[in-house]
Amino acid sequence: MTDSNYQRWAELVDREAVGDHLSAEEETFCREFAEHNAVCQREIKFWIDLATVNEEPDEKTRSIVDGALSAIENESRGQERCEAEPPEIRLFKRNRIPYGWLFGGLAAVACALLLGVWQKGDRAQSPKPIVLIESSLPRVELVYASGQVQVNDRTVKVGDFLLEQGDTVEVLKGQACLAIDPGIDVCQGENSRLQLSQASENTRRLELFAGRVTAALAPLPKDMTFAVVAGEAVVTAVGTVFSVEVSDDRKGIETAVLAGKVSVKRRSDNRLVKAHQRAVVGESTSRVTPIVRADESQYWALVQNMTLWKGPATSILDLSGAPEGATVVLNGQPIGAAPLSSLIPAGSHRIELKFGDRTVLNRPFSSRAGQMALKSIDIKSAIRAWLSETGDYSAVAKESDEIKKVASSRNSGLLATNSPAGQLISVARRYMRQSRWEDAAFAYRELRQVYPHSPEAHTILVPLGQLELDHLRQPKAALKKFDLYLQQGGGSLSQEARFARIRAFRQLGQTDEEIRAIEEFLELYPSSFETRILNLRLESLTGEEQ
Repeated sequence: MTDSNYQRWAELVDREAVGDHLSAEEETFCREFAEHNAVCQREIKFWIDLATVNEEPDEKTRSIVDGALSAIENESRGQERCEAEPPEIRLFKRNRIPYGWLFGGLAAVACALLLGVWQKGDRAQSPKPIVLIESSLPRVELVYASGQVQVNDRTVKVGDFLLEQGDTVEVLKGQACLAIDPGIDVCQGENSRLQLSQASENTRRLELFAGRVTAALAPLPKDMTFAVVAGEAVVTAVGTVFSVEVSDDRKGIETAVLAGKVSVKRRSDNRLVKAHQRAVVGESTSRVTPIVRADESQYWALVQNMTLWKGPATSILDLSGAPEGATVVLNGQPIGAAPLSSLIPAGSHRIELKFGDRTVLNRPFSSRAGQMALKSIDIKSAIRAWLSETGDYSAVAKESDEIKKVASSRNSGLLATNSPAGQLISVARRYMRQSRWEDAAFAYRELRQVYPHSPEAHTILVPLGQLELDHLRQPKAALKKFDLYLQQGGGSLSQEARFARIRAFRQLGQTDEEIRAIEEFLELYPSSFETRILNLRLESLTGEEQ
């Protein structure tokens, strides 16, 4: 036995004892070396015997240590040999064994362990050491949301949280984009719904239930795959740009490849689709055809804003309080429609909000990495100031229901600040912009308590219910607000109230009530932009029942 072999064995078993992972070669060395080494065998037995000690030192524990020390001392005098050692492998070289060192070291360790047992008492009840394991799971994050975007049926903003396996992203109106490590960007269009079905070390997979997505990938590591599943079709790609769309009847799957190539597999049919080709997979047939440049532009359009979040230093642009339908222009380039939430490069910018060809907001601003941009600008106040200065409501009234309300009634209860109820609404909305959900709800509830017979007390039932549903996780309380609003005659927010009722039933898990609410909504609003998503949801619910 050479000094180096023994020292290597001691180092490896010490690493293994503290939870370190040994390679197959290291494990084989430790096992074979110990099999032919009596000293190693006795040391292992000593540690095993000592590990069973759960009480203060007594005659038994002292005999364990004394026996181990006596065996080592005898070995150092040459009284024991390793008879199991094969003759052609001389693991023992008597004159080179550091027995004095081994004897002293093991004695010191034994004394320290006995002292620890004496001081600690029962080792069996001692907490296990904490082993920190670096997670290899990918980050999946919402980085862009324009219009009506929901994650797990809740309205969210960019930067709120990372998505987990099983989370769903639904775009009722507008567009949303996800960034997936490493270098995968997925943007989904209007009336689309997808689920993060797998996010493991080497596999990223999305399941598309409705609508269209476009994915842009940097070259992935050799053992990593990214796929979009739509029905029975699995579209797999590495280093490419492609789009997948589920037809309205969910019977056809369309895959368009813009760069690179993808594999489109459905049952036993597996096709390789190359750049500038489109594959359409149906129930019984599939075909691949070329794509003209004009058609490709509709797929590229979904990922045209990727430069906003690609840089390492980004900030968050939150325009969730901007009037719906306003075009958001950043540094001269349109980036979507309000409400909008997105990562943007940190630095100096200029933001514009437009209705048609009229600019109602034009401000320079600076954003710092990791921080919220536009904190100092009250978007709605700035727009109202512009309207007051110009008096030109007609230019924008066609574009926004909210601005239309301003134009038709400067003293509208929802927007006026000169009435006590209106002031409470202004306070609630200020808290909403600051994400102070509890304070906003308190202001709304205070209005209903102090001014129960005011028009505002009826109107704010819907925003209060939406606040309880989306941010306070109180679906039962929210459902009562929506029902009360409709029972009291409804109003301009009746459609919003009925759609929110559906989401409340869904969160409560009341399937029968959700089905009835969906059927009622579809009967009253057959042309609503929510119709497609609700039809798909109704189909899934009735299919589950059957």
